[in-house]
Amino acid sequence: MDFYSLFIPTSLALSWMLSPDALILQGNGAGLYGNTFYFMLTVGFLLAVGCIFLFRHQALGPYAGNTFSCLTETTGIFPAATLILAGRTSLALFLPTGILVTAGFTFNEIFLYWFPNFGFSFILLFFVLLLHLLGEKTALTLQPLFVGIAFSGLLFLSLYGFTGQAAPQQEQPELSFSNVLSIPAGALLLFLGFDFKVNRHAAPLNPENSHKNRNYIFLAPVLGYVLFMLWSRVSLDTVEAAKLSTSTIPYLFVARETLGQTGRIIIGVTIISGTLACVNGLFLQTNNTLVELSSVLFQRFSIGPSVHTRIYPVIFSVLIGVFMMTGMAGSENLEIYIRGSLLLWLFLVIMHCFAVARILQKTNLFISATGYGLGIILFSSFCPLLLSFHEKFSLLIFCSIVLMTAALAAKGLLPAGNKQLIHKP
Repeated sequence: MDFYSLFIPTSLALSWMLSPDALILQGNGAGLYGNTFYFMLTVGFLLAVGCIFLFRHQALGPYAGNTFSCLTETTGIFPAATLILAGRTSLALFLPTGILVTAGFTFNEIFLYWFPNFGFSFILLFFVLLLHLLGEKTALTLQPLFVGIAFSGLLFLSLYGFTGQAAPQQEQPELSFSNVLSIPAGALLLFLGFDFKVNRHAAPLNPENSHKNRNYIFLAPVLGYVLFMLWSRVSLDTVEAAKLSTSTIPYLFVARETLGQTGRIIIGVTIISGTLACVNGLFLQTNNTLVELSSVLFQRFSIGPSVHTRIYPVIFSVLIGVFMMTGMAGSENLEIYIRGSLLLWLFLVIMHCFAVARILQKTNLFISATGYGLGIILFSSFCPLLLSFHEKFSLLIFCSIVLMTAALAAKGLLPAGNKQLIHKP
């Protein structure tokens, strides 16, 4: 076992789970569902483990752990490229825009009130970009550090919270039928990250154990599940459920009630480190995916490999910087864009389930049935989850625009020699 085999894949898979937005979803969910949220977390954990088992099963051979190749084999290169571009690029643009600003406000409120909010956000963005300009291995090496700090901060506050006096038993909320239907997809939303391809640097360093390297990804949902269960327990014991369900900073209330000013400082460091982990992780994973797509979509352009691995983080950083400077970060629409990007990510996972099921339906009936079962469960839950959002019409418009833009980009960039693959069965 080496550094890349264990810590890199695990830290990349934990990128989203430790982000400020994931903690907001967790806090709001705990307040909305009450004690039922523990069941919801368990459902999400089991679905994540099931998807990892499915996506990285050895029966898939060269398709194991590769969303693009699975979708290309079953739908054709054009639909596969469209879904990948829509799901990955929207996530790498809109989620960092929101959480970088969150980190800026956190730094301003907890550490230096006179320091410009957006100034600190741009410093974090430039720092992540610098890591990628220095080389992908530099960004990969620091990823476990960012994740480790964020994870340790939440774990310490969670464990300390158990030593305090629990709040009086709160009245359990009544759940609507649509809320119950959306539990599987909504629960899995907290554990996303397992579907990314294991980084290119992991396999060459330990080729004889490549099948074990893929299995290390199981560690991420286990750690996330334990942490979410502990943090949810402390959250419900210290803060009123109604406050948790509507707050945009539930983690800050929990930390303050748990350990006072010291808790605020710890959660401040956690949020900043979690932001670095998420932005760096999304840049790494999206860059990894787009470099793979470039070998197909950009054959007509001559781009060196060193430029390939650096050009996308530069493009992401420039666009995110423009978003922040033009006021998108302070717009209410950003919440729609982030939620839409997460739903597109979840939809990509669902399509991956069906793709694996179709690939293996003649060679491995059990795994194929598992894929169809997971896909049906998640899709049946995905629709109520989408419709439960208060701005569902705007959300549908955003997702449609992203998909159409990705389709136009994929069709325009697809080399002429591969046009026949658009309708590949």
